[in-house]
Amino acid sequence: MKQVIERGKTMKRFFATLIDYVILSIIYTIIFSLYSVGIIIKYVDTVFQISDGWLVVYGILAFLYIFVQDYIFKGRSLGKRFVKLKLKYKKNTIGFAIKHSLLKILASGALWPITLIYYCIRHKLFYDGILGIEEIQ
Repeated sequence: MKQVIERGKTMKRFFATLIDYVILSIIYTIIFSLYSVGIIIKYVDTVFQISDGWLVVYGILAFLYIFVQDYIFKGRSLGKRFVKLKLKYKKNTIGFAIKHSLLKILASGALWPITLIYYCIRHKLFYDGILGIEEIQ
């Protein structure tokens, strides 16, 4: 019985994350389409002196999306609301939201294979313990 509950929790969190990244990708696509008319990315390329300004824009957008859902909406992203998933945070401060945003971007970016394996085995993300995040039934 416990395995079935754990699997259900795993799938809820997986689908919530998937929904969030689809929403983020739609927002990014809209922003990237503005690139074709030269509105956004050329400014970012000038400021950061790189040719891959789109990567900077996506990183900033991901950080802001996660930060806003953590700090302003108390961790209730659109994906979590859709699948009715609730997480309990030890504290809800700006510092916490910044740490969570950076760790989540790191976990879903450069460390995604490790994050996926850890999540499938432990049914929680590696930074849940670091930040004191618990899933509520």
